[in-house]
Amino acid sequence: MQNKSLYFRYNVLAICVLGTMQSIAAYADDDNTKDKAQEATVVLDTITVVLDKNTQNQSTSNTLKNAKELSKQMVSDSRDLVRYETGVTVVETGRFGASGYSIRGVDENRVAINIDGLRQAETLSSQGFKELFEGYGNFNNTRNSVEIENVKLATITKGADSVASGSGALGGAVGFKTKEASDFLTKKDWHIGYKTGYASANNQKFGSLSLAGRLGKFDALLIATRRDGHELENYGYDSYDPLVQGRTREKTDPYHIVQDSTLLKVGFEPNENHRFDVSVDNTERTSKGHDFSYVLRPSHVVNYKEDALRHTNDQSKRNAFSFTYTNLQPNILWDEAKVRFTKQDITTKARTDDYCDGSDCGSISNPLGLQVINGKIVDKNGNEPSIVEVDGSLVAQANGQIYRTGYKTQRPDQYWFDCSIIDCNQTITVHQIERYPTVISTKQVALDKTYQDPTTGKTYAQVNSATYKDSVIIPNNAGYNENLWSDRDLNTDTKQINLDFKKYATLGNTDHRLAYGANYNITDKSMVNKAGASALDVKWWTNPFLGLDSLGKPWTCATIPTADKWNSNLCPTENTFSFLIPVKTKDSSLYLTDKVKLSDRLSVDLGYRYNKIKYQPNYIAGETAKIPDDMVKGLFIPLPQDIGGAPKYWEGYMGSTDPKYIEALKAYNEKKALHQQAIKDNPAQNIAYFAQPKSHLQHSYSIAPTLDATDNIRLQAKYAKGFRMPTVDEMYFTFQHPDITILPNVDLKPEIAKTKELALTAHGKYGFITGSVFDTKYDDFIDFVYLGSKDLGNIHGGQASSRNYPLYQSVNRQSAKVKGFEINSRLDMGSLTPSLQGFNVSYKYTHQKGRVQTPDADEVPMNAIQPNTSVIGVGYDDDGGKFGGNLYVTRVGEKKAEDSYNIFWKEEKAPNSFAKWRSDGYTTLDLTGYYKPTKNITLQAGVYNLTNRKYLTWDSARSIRSFGTSNLIDKTTGLGINRFYAPERNFKVGAEFVF
Repeated sequence: MQNKSLYFRYNVLAICVLGTMQSIAAYADDDNTKDKAQEATVVLDTITVVLDKNTQNQSTSNTLKNAKELSKQMVSDSRDLVRYETGVTVVETGRFGASGYSIRGVDENRVAINIDGLRQAETLSSQGFKELFEGYGNFNNTRNSVEIENVKLATITKGADSVASGSGALGGAVGFKTKEASDFLTKKDWHIGYKTGYASANNQKFGSLSLAGRLGKFDALLIATRRDGHELENYGYDSYDPLVQGRTREKTDPYHIVQDSTLLKVGFEPNENHRFDVSVDNTERTSKGHDFSYVLRPSHVVNYKEDALRHTNDQSKRNAFSFTYTNLQPNILWDEAKVRFTKQDITTKARTDDYCDGSDCGSISNPLGLQVINGKIVDKNGNEPSIVEVDGSLVAQANGQIYRTGYKTQRPDQYWFDCSIIDCNQTITVHQIERYPTVISTKQVALDKTYQDPTTGKTYAQVNSATYKDSVIIPNNAGYNENLWSDRDLNTDTKQINLDFKKYATLGNTDHRLAYGANYNITDKSMVNKAGASALDVKWWTNPFLGLDSLGKPWTCATIPTADKWNSNLCPTENTFSFLIPVKTKDSSLYLTDKVKLSDRLSVDLGYRYNKIKYQPNYIAGETAKIPDDMVKGLFIPLPQDIGGAPKYWEGYMGSTDPKYIEALKAYNEKKALHQQAIKDNPAQNIAYFAQPKSHLQHSYSIAPTLDATDNIRLQAKYAKGFRMPTVDEMYFTFQHPDITILPNVDLKPEIAKTKELALTAHGKYGFITGSVFDTKYDDFIDFVYLGSKDLGNIHGGQASSRNYPLYQSVNRQSAKVKGFEINSRLDMGSLTPSLQGFNVSYKYTHQKGRVQTPDADEVPMNAIQPNTSVIGVGYDDDGGKFGGNLYVTRVGEKKAEDSYNIFWKEEKAPNSFAKWRSDGYTTLDLTGYYKPTKNITLQAGVYNLTNRKYLTWDSARSIRSFGTSNLIDKTTGLGINRFYAPERNFKVGAEFVF
């Protein structure tokens, strides 16, 4: 506690010193007027610093980036968006890319993401689900993002923000507002634009076409963008062996990544008071490649036969449609009213296919080069192979040489020939072998047993009269590559209605900017998993037919008693199931905000939001994707006790015709039927037991006073409450296994965050400096805890396994706290001396510490806390806006051992709880610039990591997993860690043409 107190005092002292120094400098500027001061404003978590000569500046707690700033910084994805923002990073997830943002000690679903006011897909946040599935690359467990070219304004908020963003805004929120036709039609009634570019870090080429026009009372906007690239290249990418597989692989896994986006908006404005808008926003991101670092297979080097390679095909699709009506006719209730209906469907898909596709695949190898020509089996030279004796062994002779392996002799009465490949109307060569002494001969025999499949019309044949002495020569393998595949979808479908009103009013000596309204949304979240086995690259010698039974009836995959039932060519399989019951969530809310101006120097922002949220499970047996019985049977409602064996007519009866025996047998069979039905019904009964509806009420609020103490000094404070509702999987996910059994918990409470923040800003004609201290407390964090073990009964009434099942569950248990301070400043060099006109210098810095309480009541570091980070920017813009550039120097401190935590350190028998793999301190330099040769053309270029520094970010380091099959490295040697390093020196170029 003493250290925490010193730490807090240090924060306050640092900010006071910095703020006081700058305020003295600014206050000494006698030329500054009150009007000039109004040009530099800072409001916590709302629209912030706006300077004359600067299109966008912001306080440390809130960052706004408009389309011009995004373009100037050559932003193409979420990583670029926060590249120069301290205290905000992107969550790395390896193969699936990025999964949201990390702000103030929390990440993923604890940072809200909104596009045009609509919440985006959540990850499967249950720690139980992550323990079982996330580390194995089976689910695309990421949050969808937005196409940057569609964005008009991006807002990054630090600290609790549920009044504005609703559920999920614990550590902060990231919101995007898409472009409108009016953004392009300011000077004329049409617009044509095309932007193209290239980034060497991921070999991404992109093109974006924008069209806008106005015709009478109609206007329209179309933005179509395509990005085509591959995986992000790690440091030393070209020097690593691309064929190495497994956890020691140093080169990033190869993926071809394509993103297509279309934004279409059409508006109709019959008069100045009414407007109707229709919008369609579709984005699809596809990543296809290979998981070479996947570990559930042997590691191979070149020229070795391989069993399988994991092929991936991951997708993220977002389809959004909206209709909006806006009323601008002032009345007593509003000055502006807006009604908006939105339908949004998001699917994140993970498709994996495990099969061999190399030239050395053992299942299709053909070293003899056997082929079928003119209906005959011949070798590479077109000659029929033969069987000969060499040193007492029987071997094959083909292509003028001897083969001891790579073939087999197949009895022609046990193999069905495909008559579309082999000429079944002519004889085939059969090798007849007599042993002891060895006599080898050949003969021509007819394919005298045929069958025509009435479904396909195909004909199959074999030699009916063959004996064990007869054989033909074919390659010694299955003749196809088996593909074990899985296709797993997470679906989030939302329908939402928003009613938003704005009213400007004066009450006495106070001015009010009121915003109020309501929204109602219904979100259906479901999972559909498909998995199975199929055949690829089928060769001519593959057995084409299951065959006939002794009665001449064709076998089926269900009736054949041999291993052919597992033949993925003749008996491909597909199974549809789910690990999560579908749940409908209804969220209705009311909100009210008021920006109150009490005097020329004092104002306060007030906000309140009320949410009522209801979960309604919607599992219908036989209709929705099936929950596997073994996951839930006997979990809450026990399985029925064993009914014992059937009565025996020789025990206590006068034989099988004894009426008493017949009656007892009948009663037993009725009891058995009821018992079997009870076993069959038990899984559904258990699902019904925990799949209960649940409702929550939540209140969010914020208060943010602002005091302009002088014309150059501004003091701000903010206190806000945010919340995150438990996700569907945290409440309803269940899994039963002897190694780990996870129980659902419908009684989970929302997680709560309360943020306190104080900021001091000094501003003048030279620029501004803002220093702030913040303190965020998190309560009711959802934690994954061990409940003990339990004997789960089996269908016979006994113990389900030789040991009790360990039980785990998500519960509200943890609390956490994050403290820190931030600095944001900008100096206009032209205000100091005319010779530096157009130059500016900026500086940002974030320092934060956080601790979370463990189930053992110990406090441990929060891994999502970022190391100390600062960004120095030096920029220049020509007065005419013809050319300019920026130099950014980013310094990130090391992630100290005592600031990290390995949750598996006890299981791994590690000497301490520190994370083994951490990031060192590093400094990077980036240089960007633009040039406008004409008013219609803008050329851009950027060089990143200019000094070619090799470094590992903390978000990449903490994505290295301790278990599973993905994102692993060798724990002992550290081999494989280079796969996680950031790119070496790289560049971007771009060009924009506007007419």
